[in-house]
Amino acid sequence: MPFMNRVLPLILLIGLFCSAFQPLGKEKGITAKQTVEYLNSKIDPSVRMALKKGGVMVSFMKGEFVFRQDLFYPEDFDVSTVKYVAEEEAFSMKCFKGSKCVDRNLIEQDIRRGYSRLAIPFDGDEKAREGVRQALIHLLRNAQENDYSRTEPFE
Repeated sequence: MPFMNRVLPLILLIGLFCSAFQPLGKEKGITAKQTVEYLNSKIDPSVRMALKKGGVMVSFMKGEFVFRQDLFYPEDFDVSTVKYVAEEEAFSMKCFKGSKCVDRNLIEQDIRRGYSRLAIPFDGDEKAREGVRQALIHLLRNAQENDYSRTEPFE
């Protein structure tokens, strides 16, 4: 019996700790991977997004050749700036004020620069446009807000 008096509280404590602990990268609801897959199904086919280095890599292609890559971290963007710009036929989102949070690599010219804005080409109908806007916002909020979760589809 003394053994159980020592072990049982220890087991309960370990169980409580494990249930309360959420590892880094935890996601509830729609994950970043699912969001990027959705975005790839909706954005211009010459642009591909992938999760990489804890951020998102946006590759711009001419045929099979990648000519530009933009690496960004969703936690560095101002959610309120996500919008569709009709003149550019692209979604635009900006870094928090004063920061250059987009690492742009122009591959042919071997040039790397920081930018404070990201534009993602898009040419779709209004329903898909709203879905992409919601997905981009979700991607940012999911990285920025600990208690944020989304389970409903983007469209």
